[in-house]
Amino acid sequence: MGIDTKHGTLTVERHRGDRVLHVHTEGNGRAFLKVDDFAAPGNSFFGRVRLRVAAFPTAPDWAHYTLVEATGQGAEIVRPLGGQYVPTLDRALWGVGADGGPTGDWTNWRESAPSVAGRWQCVEWRADATDNRIDVWIDGAHQPDLTVTTTEHGGNPVDFVFPASTP
Repeated sequence: MGIDTKHGTLTVERHRGDRVLHVHTEGNGRAFLKVDDFAAPGNSFFGRVRLRVAAFPTAPDWAHYTLVEATGQGAEIVRPLGGQYVPTLDRALWGVGADGGPTGDWTNWRESAPSVAGRWQCVEWRADATDNRIDVWIDGAHQPDLTVTTTEHGGNPVDFVFPASTP
């Protein structure tokens, strides 16, 4: 496990007997809690976070935000949980995305999934390597508009493939 920060901080506080991770960034910064040597069985996994975001980015236009990222062997960086500020709609929207691989830099945002600041939410995702599918649930409701697969995604017209787990 490691920490990677630039213009950001990670702090852990006790809250009602539990621990809460506070992530803060400024000026296009980052604050990552990195889990090394995670090898999911069959390169597929579920994840869940309970989060409250004070504010989503509103600048620059088309700003991405990443809450969960998956990397491994290969160039593709997968963002199963993130989104983008869409200036033509003047709002931030949830979206699955990728970076660095043959599919390019993309976020498959949807108007049906607005990012809501200032309230607690439970956000879950499933990464299924059998068809490179990512599904997202927000507060227990499946968000099928956000689903991406090998051939249905927001990138270049090539297959979207998860990076292989690092052994």
